[in-house]
Amino acid sequence: MDPLSLSASIAGLISITDMIAGRSYTYVKEARGASKEVRKLLEEITDLFGVLNSLRLVASRYEQEQFDSTMQSQHIYTCHTLLEKIKDQLDKADPSQVNGKKSQFHQKASMLGRTLIWPFSSTETKGLIAEVEKQKATLSLALAADGMTTLIEALSQQKAQGKGIAEIRENLAEQTLSLLSSERRRMLDTIGPYDPSGHQNIAVKLRQPGTGVWFTEGPQFKTWLGTRNAKMWLYGIPGAGKTVLTSSIIQAANNQFEQSNGIAFFYCDYKDSRTHDPLVILGALIRQLTIQDTRCLAKLEDFYKHHYPAPGSQAVIPITPEGFCELLQSMSTCFDDVMIIIDALDECGSDRSHVVELLASLNNGGQTNIKTLFASRLETDIEIHLQDYERISIAATSSDLKLYVASEIESRSRKGALRIRNQGLKKEIADRLVEGAEGMFRWVACQLDYLCELNTDKQLRKALSSLPPTLFSTYERILDRVNASNEDTQQLVQRVLTWIICSRQPLSTKELLQAVSINEGDTELDLEAMSDEEGILKWCSSLVRKTPDGDRLELAHFTVAEFLLAIGSKDSNTQKSSYTKYHVSPADQDLSLAKLSLTYLLFDNFRDKDWTGEDEFDEFIEGYDFYHYASDYWYQHAENHRDDDVLLDLAQVLFDPSKTNNFLHWSHYWTWTIKGEERIELSNASTLHFAASLSLYAICEWLIQEKGCESDLDKLSSIGTPLFCAFTGDDIILGMTGNISILTSPKRKSDKDGRKRTLEYLIEAGAQVNNTKLHPNHDWTALSLAFSFDFCWDILLERGVLVDDMCLEKVKYQLRSDRAEKFILGVGDKNLSDDMKPK
Repeated sequence: MDPLSLSASIAGLISITDMIAGRSYTYVKEARGASKEVRKLLEEITDLFGVLNSLRLVASRYEQEQFDSTMQSQHIYTCHTLLEKIKDQLDKADPSQVNGKKSQFHQKASMLGRTLIWPFSSTETKGLIAEVEKQKATLSLALAADGMTTLIEALSQQKAQGKGIAEIRENLAEQTLSLLSSERRRMLDTIGPYDPSGHQNIAVKLRQPGTGVWFTEGPQFKTWLGTRNAKMWLYGIPGAGKTVLTSSIIQAANNQFEQSNGIAFFYCDYKDSRTHDPLVILGALIRQLTIQDTRCLAKLEDFYKHHYPAPGSQAVIPITPEGFCELLQSMSTCFDDVMIIIDALDECGSDRSHVVELLASLNNGGQTNIKTLFASRLETDIEIHLQDYERISIAATSSDLKLYVASEIESRSRKGALRIRNQGLKKEIADRLVEGAEGMFRWVACQLDYLCELNTDKQLRKALSSLPPTLFSTYERILDRVNASNEDTQQLVQRVLTWIICSRQPLSTKELLQAVSINEGDTELDLEAMSDEEGILKWCSSLVRKTPDGDRLELAHFTVAEFLLAIGSKDSNTQKSSYTKYHVSPADQDLSLAKLSLTYLLFDNFRDKDWTGEDEFDEFIEGYDFYHYASDYWYQHAENHRDDDVLLDLAQVLFDPSKTNNFLHWSHYWTWTIKGEERIELSNASTLHFAASLSLYAICEWLIQEKGCESDLDKLSSIGTPLFCAFTGDDIILGMTGNISILTSPKRKSDKDGRKRTLEYLIEAGAQVNNTKLHPNHDWTALSLAFSFDFCWDILLERGVLVDDMCLEKVKYQLRSDRAEKFILGVGDKNLSDDMKPK
């Protein structure tokens, strides 16, 4: 829970209480049937108003305090529900609250003959008095809080036992990890390299206190908790708050589940392609269960040894998602019950249907003790695999929306972002936003962002009458505002959106500011051309936001990416020419980003700076925040565009055999970031070695044919020969460790064509492939490497490369595999020396 959100939620309650008090006073003065009970209720509501104001002061006092709490504030929710019940009835009974959509004549007609009548009976009023008194007493207890943690505890109904279970589970997991040997930790990192806890922490911070309690305290969730092999699917429209609700569910489950039970969760994320991979998703679930029970660790070890019979080896038997599912089901027997909670299945990319099918298979059949809860949009391919799941629509409830709107209005007003002179306008804004939201928190947030740009009450009222009805039309309004500005601003917005969506890893704000300032043809970093964070947030309002830690800017929502990708498509309503320049597609932008990154590496700022050694790295990159990204990712953006003339011209400058300062800086920095603290001697490595490692076959050809680098073809450097570099790709430094499983990563597999063309060219140019040592620290030969990587060994056999002892050893080790069988069948007489034939 975010302490700032808690203060805002209390402020929202104050706003609603103020409205009720004002309306109740009118009834006391004018309503027929207003009795002493009504006066008493007004007194209690006035007192509650005072308690809430005092409580806000307490919350504000501890806003900067560090604390660790996973509790929901149920009393905020309960108080809000009560206040909304009173307010709704008062609104219905008030003749001044007529339908604003009617004509002025019909509004006046609706008022004729209507007088104020108190909408509650005497008994109901007495009941409300008792409920308000109860809320006042409960919230008053929190006034004695001496810190944010105790304040949140006072506003929570959470039992100490529940909190204890969550803490015990967390402490047990930390203790288990700390006691693992390095080999077991490596095993755990291999099977489950991804940790979803970061997503959980972010989602918790985004949650408005008091929201979501309708579900976590409701009968459907409690039934799911208490039912063996339960299946539940929460679906909702974009922007309905599914991810934030999922974070509440995970916390509630942690707090209410017994220690003898297991729990694992995952967040799929459109921004991170790793979270679309079924092996990553299932591996994360396996990792979480493993550290909750030592018996699971034993099962994982058996599984690991079956697939990896020797430490550091490549998997002899490939790991499959189905195998992971079987392992999870086996691990579940170590617990009384296992809960698996997964958010945003709709964000799993092109493999979505397969992912859902796998996850749904975890508790197929009535014998398993696994219960699953999934959240996603309502998509047909997901629905097909979840036919037997209980379905619950989670469009934002009216109560949650009202609390969220009231809290946001108060919070933004306090900060001076939303400027309202007539306080009665707050109610008009709140009512209009709740009415137009149609269950979307996201739509409300966007409209509030827009309203905060307006300066007068007249402008605010005019805007309320013409709010865009959908998220996409809301985003179009933002681009209309950008298009009405100058060309520099339009270009800034285009570049910001492009870099955020298309970067291979998230850029820090400092990196992003430098990236968007680069133009093709630039020769140095121009500090005067750089924008600032405030300018970007101003013009990209509602499209981009700061991350909770404040270090990065990211898309504000999944729908922003969908909107930008859809611009100009036949199925989109967004086909206006004024929007097409904001269309973003990673495949279309890669070449441009590669050129810009390479342009940065070639800046005169680095050419004129002598290489002074790796000890000066920190000083070298000071002020050049984008250098790390440009160094590591320019060639990945270039992967499908290696034959582009402009890109080749830039690459030729960098890879000139004279080894310019730009090359020295880049090559040392790049290898240093891969290897870490250990330094590598690179003075005997040529630019051909590095061009081969990045599969730049055209640059290799240029170096050999036009720059006279034939002598480097078999040069044995500290990072191996060019042939070794071509085999290992951009993992050349990792390859120095002797771990031959490095090419199993998706990144390496995706570039097989480039590596194949590079290898073929080097061999055609005369690189030695028989009885040649490829690395100074290892006995690898070309054919043994090719077989170990399962890459291009067929090409080498066709060219008559001889089978050597090193290769034979690798084949024997994997004799049970399909690869070994295919290899043996591919060996002919031309591949066997007289000494090798008997073997």
